[in-house]
Amino acid sequence: MKTARLWPAGMVLAALAWMALGTGRSGAGDDDDKETRDALLKIAAAIKAGDDAGAKKQAVALAKKIDTVEEVMDLLKPRKKDKKGKYVGGVGIGPTPGAIQPDGIEVKLLALGGNVMPAGTLAKEADALSEAAYITAAIAEVAIADAANARRYLPDRGPKTKKAWLEYAKIMRDGAGQFAMAVKSKNAQEVKTAATKLNNNCVNCHNVFKPKKTGG
Repeated sequence: MKTARLWPAGMVLAALAWMALGTGRSGAGDDDDKETRDALLKIAAAIKAGDDAGAKKQAVALAKKIDTVEEVMDLLKPRKKDKKGKYVGGVGIGPTPGAIQPDGIEVKLLALGGNVMPAGTLAKEADALSEAAYITAAIAEVAIADAANARRYLPDRGPKTKKAWLEYAKIMRDGAGQFAMAVKSKNAQEVKTAATKLNNNCVNCHNVFKPKKTGG
C-alpha cells in the first residue's frame, strides 16, 4: 500500500498547519484504499461488539499490511467527491455523504469541542457519532500496534519514542470510548468535554510526532 500523509485529529490551528503539508495520498490505488478502509471498519465493529481481543488481533494484522499509520489516519479526513463523482477521502459521518455536517471525523470533533450541541441535534446524530467514536478507537488500536515504528515520526530522533507513542495512542483509544459513552448518555456537555479531550491529545501527540515526508 502506498504511504499517505499524516492527518491529525487536532484543533483548528494545528489542523490548518498540517493541511499545508499535503492534500492526501499520492498514487494510492483504489483497491489498497478499500482494503484498508474495510479492515479498519471491521476493527471498529469488533470494538463496538466488546470484542477487545479480536480488535487488537485485527489491528496487529492491519498494521503489518500498511506502510505507515497515516493510511488509517487519512480516514479521519472529510468525505468528498472526486472528478468522477465518486466519494473519496475519509469515512465521513453517518452512512449518507453530506447528510451530517461537517462530514469528516476530525472536523466534526473540532466542531463538537467548540460548542455544546443542541439536544435535538445530538439525538438525531447520536448513532453516526457513536460509529465515528468506534472508528477513532480502531485507528488508535492500529497506532498502538504500529508503535514499533514510532521513531520514523521523530525527525530529530529524540528520546520520546515508543513509550510516548503508546501513551498518546492509548489516550486516543480511551478517549474515543469516553466520547462514545458521552454520546450514548445524550449529555451534550459531556460530549463537548470528551471531544475536547480527544482534540487536545491529538494536538499534543502531533507536536511530538511529525509526518514522514515522502516524494510526490
